[in-house]
Amino acid sequence: MKRTPDLTLVTAADQNYFWGLYLLAASVERGALGNRLVIFHTGLDADSERLLTQFRRVELRKFAEKESPLGLHCRKAEAMLQAEGEYLAWLDSDCLVIGDVNEWIIPGNGEMQARLRKPEETIADLGRFYQPHEPRGGLPRIILERWRDDVGERATPRLDAMVPSNVFVLHSKYKPFLEHWDRQMAKVLTPGIGTLDFDQPAYFLTDESVLNSLLAFADFAPEVAEYRLALERDRHVAHFMGSPKPWVRWLPRNLYCLPFTHELILWLRAQGMELPPLPRSLDPAKRSRAVIEAQVMARWQRLRSLPGKVWKRARTATTWPRRGLGGSPIRGALTP
Repeated sequence: MKRTPDLTLVTAADQNYFWGLYLLAASVERGALGNRLVIFHTGLDADSERLLTQFRRVELRKFAEKESPLGLHCRKAEAMLQAEGEYLAWLDSDCLVIGDVNEWIIPGNGEMQARLRKPEETIADLGRFYQPHEPRGGLPRIILERWRDDVGERATPRLDAMVPSNVFVLHSKYKPFLEHWDRQMAKVLTPGIGTLDFDQPAYFLTDESVLNSLLAFADFAPEVAEYRLALERDRHVAHFMGSPKPWVRWLPRNLYCLPFTHELILWLRAQGMELPPLPRSLDPAKRSRAVIEAQVMARWQRLRSLPGKVWKRARTATTWPRRGLGGSPIRGALTP
């Protein structure tokens, strides 16, 4: 009989993300995923704690109070280091487990699974940092060079793409790697920085950038296996990236999760679980309204972006190429 590995799911949030924690905990319970869900927090109120601990997999742990210049998003390694289990899975508190993903949650190589970003995603996120004539799609050279110097171990990178830090699974033998991640964030990130740092190209994505610098250049780091938690639409881990979140209003790109979320609410009622007062966007009786609001928002965003697109095209069509010192045009330069 095949042994079932001991798996601990880990997340963290404050009171502002209660609904994210509640939906995540409910979806983990419905999908019977893992052995436990450890929620680290910085001060949930008593009602929130009661509602979360009714799920049998949930363990609440309050973060130790400490003087730290870094935000909650930079305490992922700290949380995972305190969790027990053969495998540790990090899920951001705005994730949702859709269906049964048990057969795919353990990394195929026994080390780590995370989603490698596609070249077009790398260009969208980091395109501003490419040097002139540098091939696009991989990690910008200026970022790789800074990572190599800051890590100070390997000379060549293992990866030429980044993995998001919102969902990944790691074998516990790599806890020393997590310790390195924690130390490195304290070393290289700007104190008081939010989730993005526009002044540091190498650490533009803050905690995520540091994680990837170590995956690329640390001597002791896991090999990243194929990401299997997005193989099927009705069995995967969803991430509600962006704002607003679904418990406020649905973004068009997240609408595909709305039926499952409403099914989850109905399942909770059938199980006799206690629900907090539902926001309108999560009320199954108001599904049509939630869809209409998301569609109206999408149209408004498209209309609002039109003037900028027209202006950008006009500038590109009417400006001359810049010229170098010798008077010859500089290739690829379309604006003055």
